[in-house]
Amino acid sequence: MRALGELRRARGVTQQQLGEAIDRSQRQVSRAERADDQGDLQVASLRRYIEGLGGRLEVVAVFPDGERFTLVDAEHRRGRPGRGGRGGSGSI
Repeated sequence: MRALGELRRARGVTQQQLGEAIDRSQRQVSRAERADDQGDLQVASLRRYIEGLGGRLEVVAVFPDGERFTLVDAEHRRGRPGRGGRGGSGSI
């Protein structure tokens, strides 16, 4: 699995540019990348990060029998990607 910082760099985007795209500071983007390295990033933050890079987050559950199930955010099913303003939590 690719770390978020590596993914962002591969897309040719700086932390500052990504922060501007998702209405967050460069510092908040940096924190999210560090949280990802520690395995402590919330799905909503991950979705916002990926959308800021121009992508769409899909979560896939894979079971021992090989069955795969794609979980879709309810807001995305309605065609309304969730993008709030700056929250007080400090997450991206």
